[in-house]
Amino acid sequence: MQKIKKPMLLITYGLVLFFLLLNFNLITGFWGHFISLVSPFIWGFALAYLLNIPYSYILTHLFKAKPTDKHFARKKALSIILAYVLFFFVIIFSFLLLIPQLVESINEFINNLSGYYSSFEALILNLLENLNFQTFYWEDIQNAFISYKNQLLQLLNQFINNVLPSLISVATGTANGVFNLILTLILSAYFLASKEKLMSLIKNSVDALATTKMTQVLKYILDTSNDTFRGFIIGQLTDALIVGIITFIGSSIFGFPYPMLIGFIAGITNIIPVLGPFIGAVPCLFIILMAAPEKAFWYLIFVILLQQIDGNFICPKIVGDSIGLDGIWVIFAVIVGGGLFGIAGSFLCVPVFAIFFKLYNEWIARKLVKKRETPQTSS
Repeated sequence: MQKIKKPMLLITYGLVLFFLLLNFNLITGFWGHFISLVSPFIWGFALAYLLNIPYSYILTHLFKAKPTDKHFARKKALSIILAYVLFFFVIIFSFLLLIPQLVESINEFINNLSGYYSSFEALILNLLENLNFQTFYWEDIQNAFISYKNQLLQLLNQFINNVLPSLISVATGTANGVFNLILTLILSAYFLASKEKLMSLIKNSVDALATTKMTQVLKYILDTSNDTFRGFIIGQLTDALIVGIITFIGSSIFGFPYPMLIGFIAGITNIIPVLGPFIGAVPCLFIILMAAPEKAFWYLIFVILLQQIDGNFICPKIVGDSIGLDGIWVIFAVIVGGGLFGIAGSFLCVPVFAIFFKLYNEWIARKLVKKRETPQTSS
């Protein structure tokens, strides 16, 4: 019977795989349609997971509430309301204060770019003449700068024409209009309000359907994933905010041009571990080279010092060991995640890799311990 069972399983798997490949376009189309239908649930869960951080802090630290308290339900409802008030405050603050200043800085930079470029060109030609440099090399340098200038202009125009409207479209509705936005908010509030019930339902389902050992394994994986994601998100966002604020203050003090724009770029790109600061330094340095080339060297020194302080003092204190990955694997996760899923992939693939490596290393360690404890039989 066993001799027949294995070939039958292989044939069944082969037929299923052949069917999937034969109807690949149909399956991908169905999957895309399914994802668009459940997208409010996905975004609602993501928003609830994010808001669970301030909600849990308010509930346990501010109100010091416990499930056994007499007024726990009221404290829980008030904690959810305060979490959403904080969320909407950040959104409104960004739209009313931060984004208009960013748009103003970008427009001003674009309008003055031709003058900046002419001044920079004259400065370089004067420098080459003083160094007795072959001026025909300037054509290659000029072409490189023109190419980078056009790329930067294109990115800035995309930010103004595409990114900002898309941010505004989030406030007015994404896939299916205002209905999806309202549904996402309602679902996120439901997930937060019913968190204990949902967790209890999942726990009871796993206990009923899985073995005791499998239940322990799943619980450990979920706890590890939650701790890693939570620590990573809080740490990276806090670190990026601090770096952005320090960059803005430092740029204002040292007189670097467009401090709001430079601080915003530095803060946003600093969300991406390891590579983010270098990615953000390039456009900021180019902006300063165009607007105030005499300050570019000092900005470079400022960035290097800030990254040394951030890497050795700020980031370890805030992020801690929530990642637990070597630098090379962080870079690998950022590149792979960015190539597959864009900016969000560069950010989220790092904790995913961290979870995988932690579980893999623990599994290998258990295997090695078990192998050492197993007595070797001599042949």
